[in-house]
Amino acid sequence: MDDSYSNESEHVAEGSSVTTGKIEVLEGDLLGKWKGTLLKYDWSGKFIEQKNMIQIEFENDSVDSILRYKITQEDQAITGDVFQIDTTIYFEEAQIKLPHTSFDERIPSEIEYELLSSDFVIKNFNGQKYLIGSLESFIPNFNEIGAPLKLVLKKIETFANSNEELTDELLDALADQEESFIKLYPNPFESDLIISYTLEKTSFVEVRITNVNGTKNTIVAKGNDQKKGKHNYFVDGSNFDKGMYLVTVVVDNLKKTRLIIKK
Repeated sequence: MDDSYSNESEHVAEGSSVTTGKIEVLEGDLLGKWKGTLLKYDWSGKFIEQKNMIQIEFENDSVDSILRYKITQEDQAITGDVFQIDTTIYFEEAQIKLPHTSFDERIPSEIEYELLSSDFVIKNFNGQKYLIGSLESFIPNFNEIGAPLKLVLKKIETFANSNEELTDELLDALADQEESFIKLYPNPFESDLIISYTLEKTSFVEVRITNVNGTKNTIVAKGNDQKKGKHNYFVDGSNFDKGMYLVTVVVDNLKKTRLIIKK
């Protein structure tokens, strides 16, 4: 994780109002991978004492449909269940060690925090989606409440057919195509092609690429139900002949097309 996440986290945290307005975040909003910073404040809650890079993934258990988390911080990786009551998200068995500086040599350099709960909000900052939450925590070794903690996490966008992360440059390029349902990058393309679109509701979708005379038809995504939200696909077009192609996204039998050129 690079320093940009830490710098962005400070800016987003300064402009957030997590503690003054509880906005419900549904389970579907949490799903996916989030990467950013765990900020530790002094006891006044005004000054940042420590920044720790962290990644959290939320997913539904395929067997019992329980929402689960996976927290990765440095060499730590912990998993457990998450449940929600009203606007508050509760973590089960989320214990994580954070660096600690003290003049008392008897106090260890790392202290274990038990992450209890958080009221999350989702905010847009510079065109990116952030998950922000003020964490309640407990320090078992001291038998006391932990210092104020805040999570500032940016949503990691990945391809539906690959776990590769989309870069900020690519996300910005796709965002500039607001007028088009189908977003393509780059256009024209030489080899790698990115196809992106956003569904307003769960729909039956098929994605394909066809040359203009209809002799070459490549199925990018077979027809299936897709959830509401953004969907990204990576296409290796290195073996495509030069020329014009139609990118087609069929949504509930409604065909949407866009022209693209292979150089």
